Formats: sequence, C-alpha cells, structure tokens
Amino acid sequence: MWRAATNCAHGGGPSQQVVRTATKGAVRRAGANISGALVATVLFAGVFVGCSSDESASGLSSTPTTAPPLALGEAPLRVEQITDAVAAVEAELGAPQQFFEVNATPTIVNLFLAVDDATAAVAYVYAAGELNDPSPPQPASGPTFGADDIAFDETTVLALVRSQLSTSNFRLFSITGIEQGGVQYQVVIESTQGTEFVVYLSGNGAILGTDQNLVGGGS
Repeated sequence: MWRAATNCAHGGGPSQQVVRTATKGAVRRAGANISGALVATVLFAGVFVGCSSDESASGLSSTPTTAPPLALGEAPLRVEQITDAVAAVEAELGAPQQFFEVNATPTIVNLFLAVDDATAAVAYVYAAGELNDPSPPQPASGPTFGADDIAFDETTVLALVRSQLSTSNFRLFSITGIEQGGVQYQVVIESTQGTEFVVYLSGNGAILGTDQNLVGGGS
C-alpha cells in the first residue's frame, strides 16, 4: 500500500488535499487515511464496466454543463443505492453516524464508518439491498461527514460525465469529507489503455475539475 497527496488544480476543482491509496494494483482516492487491508477487503468487490476505448480526461469538457438525466439503475455505478445503504447502517446501529467515505462500485456500496473518535474505521458492504456484517475496526483518520451532508441528485450526478466519456470504465463514485466541513463528490474513471483519472463533481453532476487538464477550461 502507498499513499501520495495530490491537489486538484484544474478547472476550478477542489483545492483541498486528496489522498491516493493503491491497494492490490487498484487505485482509489479519498479524503481519509484508511488501512489498506480494510480497503482491499471491501472496495473492489464489484466488477468494472466499460467498452474498449482509450478515452481519458483529455476528452472531457466543462461545457456543456448539463445532460439528460439517467433513469434510476442506469448509471454505471450504484449511486442510487447510497441513501439506502447509509440508512441501513444507521438503522442497524440505532443512531446517526459519521463516515470517512461512502462509495459506489458497479455492483455494491462500501461505507467506511468513523468509530473511536474518528481514529478507526469500520467497513460495511451494502449489496442487493442487504447490509453485510461489518469488518473489525482498522486505524483511520481524516474529515468525517453525516447523512445530512449528502445531497446529490441520483439521476444527474453521473449523467454529464458519462455522456462525455461513454466508453470509459467507471470504477468508483465516492463521497468524502472535507476539512472545511461538508463533502465532495468524485468519480474514478479508467480507460482500457490503463489511464486512470478523477473527475470532481457537484451534487447535480456539474464538472468542477479533474486531476488532469480539462478541455474548454471552466473556473
């Protein structure tokens, strides 16, 4: 496992530090430091989807700013299950919770719950409408957020980026806390040629920036 810090400096995207963690050859970005063993256990339980293409962020533009909404269940990642997954964890524990990260793959939702005064994380997997048993706590740190901080449109949050990069592999949509409070939304995308990049989104799917250059700029 390794960690390296980067900043999103293009297209007016988030300026806070983002942690990049690589585990078992797969890369994820998050706002928190979470044990690599814990990430490897749950993060990539789903299969990745996509078609043959060498698309990358070079084909992404900050304009236009909207795209037709996606019907629930048509997005390449299970964003429509995030609200139910968070609710399932809170129902299981009987109280509102704080999270380091909640993310959606093509098949499941992973939830990294902050415990022990946000010094450790417990991972849950929500799959096929069911909440699986949690993992043992693992060391973690970073900003946290609650259910009330999550406010995105399930039908539009991926619509624009998918319309512009329709043949790329959509690997992960993640919600992470930020130091200033609240959350940021980001999607990890990979071409079949191995180029991986992050696109930062607003809650309604507007493209805020990437970790590569945008075409057409935007501020």
